Amino acid sequence: MTALAVRTQHAELLDAAVTYLMHYPRASLAEIAAAAGIGRTTLFKRYATRDELVHAVAMRAVDVCLDAVRSADP
Repeated sequence: MTALAVRTQHAELLDAAVTYLMHYPRASLAEIAAAAGIGRTTLFKRYATRDELVHAVAMRAVDVCLDAVRSADP
């Protein structure tokens, strides 16, 4: 798998996590993994705790906002 594919897959995982957490804020990692269409073990390899995943989701949101600001016309 290429580096771009890994980044894309990671972004899709975080986007799925955001969507699921918006509807189910108390969701477990296992529930989020199922909603993202990946195995629980795969999610746990990347994020050992729910706090780590929530932090990554927050950082993804910041990155998306910064990208939007950078691409806006001055």
